[in-house]
Amino acid sequence: MAALRLMRALQRADWRVEAADDGAAGTAPGNVCDSDGDARGNVIDAGGGAVDPRGSVDARGSAIDASGGTVAALLARHGQPESAVRWLWEPLCLAALNTPTTQADAQLFAHVLRDSLAGSRAASDLLLPRADLSALWPDAAAALCDMRYGVTVRSVEPSAEGVRLDGEHYDAAILAVPPANAARLLGAALHAEATRTAVVPTRPLSSSTFSGTFSGTSTGTSGDLAARLAGFEYSPIATLNLRLAAPWRLPLPMMMLREDPARSHDGQWLFDRAALAGEPSRGELSVVVSAAARLADRLARDGRDASVAPLVDQVREQASRGGLAPLPAIAHAELLVDKRATFLATPGLARPGNATPWPTLCLAGDWTDTGYPAVLEGAVRSGQRAAALIAASR
Repeated sequence: MAALRLMRALQRADWRVEAADDGAAGTAPGNVCDSDGDARGNVIDAGGGAVDPRGSVDARGSAIDASGGTVAALLARHGQPESAVRWLWEPLCLAALNTPTTQADAQLFAHVLRDSLAGSRAASDLLLPRADLSALWPDAAAALCDMRYGVTVRSVEPSAEGVRLDGEHYDAAILAVPPANAARLLGAALHAEATRTAVVPTRPLSSSTFSGTFSGTSTGTSGDLAARLAGFEYSPIATLNLRLAAPWRLPLPMMMLREDPARSHDGQWLFDRAALAGEPSRGELSVVVSAAARLADRLARDGRDASVAPLVDQVREQASRGGLAPLPAIAHAELLVDKRATFLATPGLARPGNATPWPTLCLAGDWTDTGYPAVLEGAVRSGQRAAALIAASR
């Protein structure tokens, strides 16, 4: 199997997301549902209860009025207890939006809850890849296409008749690159279009195509498109890969870590990479930090060793308190920080639609206006919508 379906096993164990005592190594993720398995029931009983995810939609399936506010404000408005915020909502928000609750868009978060916890049991299954991510996604997709490896596209010139890529004509194109790259590649075309006096009519996108709710605004003018491409801020994700001197197993291949910012214990999730790969003779772990701006600043200021050591101490300490075997010596540590891992999902962010002022060119990416944060589901929706728009224009 290419992925491990983790949630199914945890449902049987009736794991609950709750405030653990200081002796806990971490809280295992699971379908947060009633012990009788009703995935549409109240999600948690943590000293006062938590928001029912069904509240993220009304009887007609429309989104709740969470627009314009942050996740923190939404949780406060619903009187969420500190334990529920710390052990349920904050981890979910960071995992889905890669944005702290104090900054995160409540409406995007409501969309995620609606399509996961408020959906069927399978909708909140967590699939952990057993294969390398390249083999799981891009390599499989590339096998179905005519790829040109080692070619860098340096100019994109769209028009009503087609698109020229580095001078080569195509009937149409989908530009699936990060927004900063799209702005650079389209710079000359956007400038030329902005000097024209005629306004290109917008081509609205139908939100009814997908189950998610999104604004569907097309990027009808070059000025609007340029402004939206330049309007993104970004949030980093850090991953610490550890190769151990001896095999070492976690009780589950993915576990939650307890954060302690005062001690630079920034790790949120711990993965047993050797277990996922089916190689019990190895000891390999990954510590993941979402919204890792604080860690990125520390790395720039204090260097690699000073940034890695607290994360290793965090794993070692919490494993010991949880009754696990002592963590073996670290044979090798690799800290990776993607400074632009996702866009910062803040309220009021105007994201471009798939359509552009040119009918022969569409945009695609998780950063387009999908109704989702920067997640794979949004990227898939965006690609499908871009392809549908191009097909409809032919």
